[in-house]
Amino acid sequence: METKELAKQLGISHQMANRYKAKGMPDTLEDAIAWRRSNVNPFISKTGRIGGNTGVRHQSAMVNKSALIRDKVYSDADKRIFEKTLTDTVPNLYFERCDWLAVAMRDAGVSVTGAEVMEIQDNLFSTYLEEIVWGHFQINSRFELPPISLMRLDSPERKAIIDSLDKILSEEPTPF
Repeated sequence: METKELAKQLGISHQMANRYKAKGMPDTLEDAIAWRRSNVNPFISKTGRIGGNTGVRHQSAMVNKSALIRDKVYSDADKRIFEKTLTDTVPNLYFERCDWLAVAMRDAGVSVTGAEVMEIQDNLFSTYLEEIVWGHFQINSRFELPPISLMRLDSPERKAIIDSLDKILSEEPTPF
């Protein structure tokens, strides 16, 4: 089958199909699908992304340097409230629990384990700190890690959370 036709049937660009073919992807549709399942990381493929791929580039937060901070004069009290929100409230709301992430991934059809959800959650928290708190807003205030991030990898509590996430992930997806 011609590369452009194969790419169209796979739902990828012909450039990506050429890259995959250089890595050993077969020419037939069925074999190419099987090859992609075993050779392409689902988190970097179009169909593996939560919400799919709309083809629209998302604007980077760094491009939109926050007018909230840059263009407005805040009192010291307002700055402290803003910093506390970003370093305490937001991490506790979004990174204290990871069952919401497991549900979102399950409902999107992403095949992961509870341990992988925990790892993704940890990576999301690190990215939040590096990109948003320290990078974008340049806040260097003290913060406390959410308790879930402080658990030892082999602790019974962490294993119990992973077991509960595995249970969530094994349930039927909620229809949208």
